[in-house]
Amino acid sequence: MSSYTCITCRVAFADPDIQRAHYKTDWHRYNLKRKVADMPPVTAENFQERVLAQRAVVEEQGKETATYCTVCSKRFATFNAYENHLKSKKHLELEKKTTQAVTKKVELLNEKNLEKGFGPESVDKDAMNKAIQQAIKPQPSMSPKKNTSTEQESVTLSVPGKQVVQSKTRPDKPPRLQWYEQQAKKLTMQEGESEAMAEDEEEGWEDMDYPEEEEEDDAESDEEMEDVGVDERTLTSNESTPPVDGIPITDCLFCPHHSRSLMKNVAHMTKVHSFFIPDIEYLQDLQGLIAYLGEKVGVGKICLWCNEKGKSFYTTESVQAHMNDKSHCKLFTDGDAALEFADFFDFR
Repeated sequence: MSSYTCITCRVAFADPDIQRAHYKTDWHRYNLKRKVADMPPVTAENFQERVLAQRAVVEEQGKETATYCTVCSKRFATFNAYENHLKSKKHLELEKKTTQAVTKKVELLNEKNLEKGFGPESVDKDAMNKAIQQAIKPQPSMSPKKNTSTEQESVTLSVPGKQVVQSKTRPDKPPRLQWYEQQAKKLTMQEGESEAMAEDEEEGWEDMDYPEEEEEDDAESDEEMEDVGVDERTLTSNESTPPVDGIPITDCLFCPHHSRSLMKNVAHMTKVHSFFIPDIEYLQDLQGLIAYLGEKVGVGKICLWCNEKGKSFYTTESVQAHMNDKSHCKLFTDGDAALEFADFFDFR
């Protein structure tokens, strides 16, 4: 005699594993609900018959509620989806174009009738409208198909009195790849300059004897040049004009919000987007770090957490939406990735 049973379904099992698997089945759950309602349990065969009958009822209901859009030549499984489609901009535009095309045909026929001697009084407007509605129904979909051979997209701008069509051509290389190539070129240029400076220092400089008056004039000119250089450095550091399409240091990296100052911008990103800078006690150049991140997001269209991984983005809005949706409003500094921000920190 088996010692493993289910009191609810009134069945016995020879193995405890089969008993545990039975507790996870829909049949057992169904009998539990019947037990709560003080109803007798059903057998496995009866339960299967009820499931098949319910599926057939659902399929029949789906066939009854399924609707078809004659203008767009599309079929919808539910009535709610059909109603949403009727309110869509694409359907309304296509319906308007189809109605205009049929109306032109009717006007041409009316002109021919006038040429034959039939007056406008003899035209039945109700019949004409009915003919237009009948002509709309068999029309196939007139929506423009996507051209898979090219990656060119057209955008129609609605201007009062006319329409302006602009074309957006997707670049051959993603902005992320272009930005990484630019950064690699910058590094090679910096390394070349540092090597050239090292060679100049090794060669040394020859000492020249100048008169005292010329030395004084040179000292004054050197001081003036140093003052000018300091002023220029302070001006450039304060302005910190970002590159083209780069996000300014007073704009949020993750949304269109604009702040009056850099500190208020960092406070906004911290409060709204939970953005934080790791090892901030060692940070030496906050302005440079935010400017670099603005260039990375605005120019390279790169997620601060994904970096070179994941999908490529072609607009700043798309990469910002990705970072907000995936909670990637943070810096990836694990392992060697922290070396990317080494110029802005001082751990000595």
